[in-house]
Amino acid sequence: MMQKRIVLMLLCLLIGAGTIWAAKKKKTANEAMEKTMYLFGVAKNYGDSISVMTAIFPMERVALMPNKAVANLEMYTEQLSLFFKLQGQYGYICATYYADSYKDAEKKYLKARKRFRKETNLTLQTLSNDDFKYEYVDSKQIYRNDVSISGE
Repeated sequence: MMQKRIVLMLLCLLIGAGTIWAAKKKKTANEAMEKTMYLFGVAKNYGDSISVMTAIFPMERVALMPNKAVANLEMYTEQLSLFFKLQGQYGYICATYYADSYKDAEKKYLKARKRFRKETNLTLQTLSNDDFKYEYVDSKQIYRNDVSISGE
């Protein structure tokens, strides 16, 4: 009878320790899904022949998918598109590039700038970080289907 109690207590201790270890491991995995990334945006307006590039912007705690891509990158791209709409400039097609190091972001930036300069019918403009900054997208809010219309 005493041996059964000892075995039962040891079993309970092992299960408890395993649960605590699993919880810590899960927390570490979630923390690894957020990382500092370097973002820059490009926008083209074929209606008035203008191309715009933003400066490279370091963004802390960007949510990443398991394949190391930025989760819901379109939310960052939408920020750039909304910036132009609020300025009264419509018709821009926007894209956001990202890299996990400044050096890689700079390589992508220079490659994109070179490609835009080759297009002779487009005028290239740049936006500094004072003109436009990407806003942090909370990883906990990414998958919420919560749309609110102002005034309602």
